[in-house]
Amino acid sequence: MDFEKILNVGLSHKYISHENFTSSRLEDFLNWLNKEKGYLFHGSGTLIPQGEKLISGRGIFHATDDGGVAIIKALFPNNLPGQTNLDYRLNKGNSQEVIIEGKPEGEVIRQKGYIYVLEGVGFSNEDTQGVAEYIKPLSKGKEQDYLFVIEVKKRDFNYSYKVIDK
Repeated sequence: MDFEKILNVGLSHKYISHENFTSSRLEDFLNWLNKEKGYLFHGSGTLIPQGEKLISGRGIFHATDDGGVAIIKALFPNNLPGQTNLDYRLNKGNSQEVIIEGKPEGEVIRQKGYIYVLEGVGFSNEDTQGVAEYIKPLSKGKEQDYLFVIEVKKRDFNYSYKVIDK
């Protein structure tokens, strides 16, 4: 299945299941979406009901333009008890590695997550910590719309991760 067909499935159904990527890598599709369409991504462990919009309790909504980082955000929770930090390189190379500091309780990687595909309007990467991070002010009560959501599974993560006891 080519990327345009997968995109059309997403836009018409608002959801792309993992089965749509039998011959294509999810990360390659995401990077194509950014390069060809200018879309950004928000990874999450939560699937919100169709028709609802995304919210942020911190006044800022985070997104990325990098498919690998979007998969990391979808599969790695950054708020596990006993965990002090979730760190990863934001470079565009093939040496992406997630480093988890602390003594996290429970699974450090989810079996399944979700990537919300967003239009880039209102996002900026000025004053962010890396080239692949975009932010948008989103005050309390405001919502972020998305085009469609993509199901991600653990096997879509193509890099390594390790836990460092701190």
